[in-house]
Amino acid sequence: AHSADSRLARARGLKEEGNAAARAGRYTRARAAYRQAMRELFQVDPAHVTASALASKAALEQDLLWPLHLNCALCDLKQEDYAACVRACTKVLDASPAAKKALYRRVQAYAALGEQALARQDLDRFRACEGASVAEARALERMVSGSASRERQRERELAQAMFSGAKQSAE
Repeated sequence: AHSADSRLARARGLKEEGNAAARAGRYTRARAAYRQAMRELFQVDPAHVTASALASKAALEQDLLWPLHLNCALCDLKQEDYAACVRACTKVLDASPAAKKALYRRVQAYAALGEQALARQDLDRFRACEGASVAEARALERMVSGSASRERQRERELAQAMFSGAKQSAE
């Protein structure tokens, strides 16, 4: 049986492995390492961890689990798996509603999915976060606005296609 300390060490090592893969642009490999690190953490009983800084479930989650979810969310964004990104960010936000990074990534995912109302709602929450920069908020605003105009263009094209198809069948 693995001790809590050895599982914790293994999870940290896997996180570092994932970080190195992500820096190299190998997002599938990075995500796999992050998910394996999470599996290790789920088997750790905080009561059996000797490091006093991580001797509570909350510390374990804040220091390791939430960053792993956020790292997975980044990989999901890079691989355009926006629904998975939303799920990973939501896990963090359920525990920590003002998690700036989670909001930042979820705004991007919602914008890419065409979920304007949800993207704007998160953008407002992001702006209210301590330490949120004006430049970051502006970049997100451009993303949300850009996806809204792309959505309107798709709707126009669809309506034109439907109308021209109806006109042709009427002739």
